[in-house]
Amino acid sequence: MSRFFNNRKRGFTLTELIVTVGIMGVILTVIAVNQGTYTEQIALANLADKMSLTLTQSQSYGIAVKELVPGSQNFSAAYGMSISLLSSGSPSSYISFADRNVNGAYDGDWTCVTGGTAECLEKVDVGTGNTISSICIVDSNGSEDCSSPKRADITFKRPNVEANFAVFNQSGQLIDTSTAKAVKVGLTSRSGYERSVVAYKVGQISALKCGSTCNTALADGAVATLTASTVNIYLGRANLMRATKSATCTTSINTGCSWAVVSTTNPATDATLTSAVGATVSTNNLTVSGNAGWDAGAISSDTITSGNGYVEFTTSETNYKMGGLGSGDADQHYTDIEYAVYMIVGGTLGVFESGTYRGNLGTYVAGDHFRVAIESGVVKYYKNDAVFYTSSVTPTAYPYRFDSSFYGTGGTINNITLSSANSNLWTGTMFNTLSSGTYIYELKVYDNSTPVQNMSSEPARIEVSNWYLTVR
Repeated sequence: MSRFFNNRKRGFTLTELIVTVGIMGVILTVIAVNQGTYTEQIALANLADKMSLTLTQSQSYGIAVKELVPGSQNFSAAYGMSISLLSSGSPSSYISFADRNVNGAYDGDWTCVTGGTAECLEKVDVGTGNTISSICIVDSNGSEDCSSPKRADITFKRPNVEANFAVFNQSGQLIDTSTAKAVKVGLTSRSGYERSVVAYKVGQISALKCGSTCNTALADGAVATLTASTVNIYLGRANLMRATKSATCTTSINTGCSWAVVSTTNPATDATLTSAVGATVSTNNLTVSGNAGWDAGAISSDTITSGNGYVEFTTSETNYKMGGLGSGDADQHYTDIEYAVYMIVGGTLGVFESGTYRGNLGTYVAGDHFRVAIESGVVKYYKNDAVFYTSSVTPTAYPYRFDSSFYGTGGTINNITLSSANSNLWTGTMFNTLSSGTYIYELKVYDNSTPVQNMSSEPARIEVSNWYLTVR
């Protein structure tokens, strides 16, 4: 009998049970505490994305000339979003509205009466614990005013993709936004996490992982604050410069600083044009030679062999032509260009993809800057640094090169450059080794070999935050 009992399997002792339950309690407590933080951050991120989508929808309605009321035959309204920190508004909601009288402002109240002649389409609550904490005007020189603005109405109206700003101060008076390049809305969660939504004058809309104090646009040569939390830097043309701090060197504007290049990107280079038919090549510029019938053009010998990359170009007039990314060179017809910006006589802008017309997508003028870019497997079309069309056709026919086609007389495509953005990526590993206590850093942005002095004339913008640093 004793042998039987001695061979029985033993269970947990009381001490073991207490320790196990204690460990499980600690784990569950950590999960519970962090779950709340995670949920709060996700809710704030979703809010920023939702506000961005509201602005994008307003832009789409405005450009497409959405009928105000089905069957009304009224296509004149602009569309937009109103954010107000005034007593007549609310930091807990925003308004999506139809600007019936096209005065650039929301004329309704915050009760959001809909139907009839009312302008309000929807009042959207920002969610429990979240607030609209700030409204900032971002000037073209990079400075920000986050104290004067208390209300911002952002609208879009055909034929332009550009945003229109009506910003008001505490007294309800309009603030001059003639030199503004963007309006930024700061969002804050209950625990102080921040996000922001930025509507750029050119029509670009962004949701960012920071609030009113981040993503500051800097002038060329300004100091960029780099931290170990910096993740990636995607660059077109830039040098990262470093100087040792001293009594005479405390900022980038001091003459006592001795700057050295820490790292540089491979710049977008002038395209080498070849196989020209019915067009004259001058360095990286193209001019149609005679009266073309979509049978004139040229390609670049430079290519994007894989991954990300882009071509950029300008035009000096508003005649018929196309430029973009092509694979191969069967002929000079536009059907041979896989992704083409279609510049129409008179200033209408469109997109053709392998001969398929994607529609009229806005307007252009002489001097506008275009980019056709492959970004993480998606082709995007930019005008003056703002996306005006995103393709649904995945780029798989590498290598891609600049390709063009002309119709009629007098057409030009100028300043053609090509870049493989794979070589223009700086990773966060490099920044983890930077010593902010010993050195100061700055970015020098370049147009080929010449430092850019006026950032507004170049599709490059420096943005700084604790999350990322971007030059476009």
